[in-house]
Amino acid sequence: MALVSAGFLSATLLQATTAPPASAAPCFWLRYADEAPKRASARADLATVCLIQQERAKHGLPPIPHTVSLRGMPPQSLPLAAQRHVEAAITLKWWGPGKDPHTNPQTDSTINSRIKDAGYCRGRTPSTGEITYTGWGGQGTPRAAVKWWMSSPTRRDIILGKDANWNNYGIATWPDVADNAGIGQSGAGTYVMDFGYCPR
Repeated sequence: MALVSAGFLSATLLQATTAPPASAAPCFWLRYADEAPKRASARADLATVCLIQQERAKHGLPPIPHTVSLRGMPPQSLPLAAQRHVEAAITLKWWGPGKDPHTNPQTDSTINSRIKDAGYCRGRTPSTGEITYTGWGGQGTPRAAVKWWMSSPTRRDIILGKDANWNNYGIATWPDVADNAGIGQSGAGTYVMDFGYCPR
């Protein structure tokens, strides 16, 4: 099962179009990779993106751009889809062993319906992917999330864009759990990262 974390009431919008190349200095936000998300802070979002771009660089892949706009598409559409999903996840807490974290049990929303509702790639047919994570007790950090994703062939393939050349992403993190088993535990983090390829 893939899980994800959401930040505060608004998901992070990164202004840079790309991350630095692998040969550049380490990403500033990696210093927060071992901290669980905090309310009203984008540090976990940014650290997670740094780690994702780092994993892609290890495999000789370019960073996924965070495009400000594509032909009239709202720039916040993928972050908005991720944010809505993470908020629903920590409210309903349906994630857990044997559960599908990508389908909301109340609304039946899926990654495709969520990004469409958020306005992503209107009038075109996008490719999409989603990874999710929830953890606690030292396992709610960006590093724990990315390590878990990369240990799963399905999630690793999404990160590395095996079936799509991603040209957008949105991420949301939240300092809470999406699984009832973690209620009341410290160091909680829930993560949702949505990937998209929208034909230009």
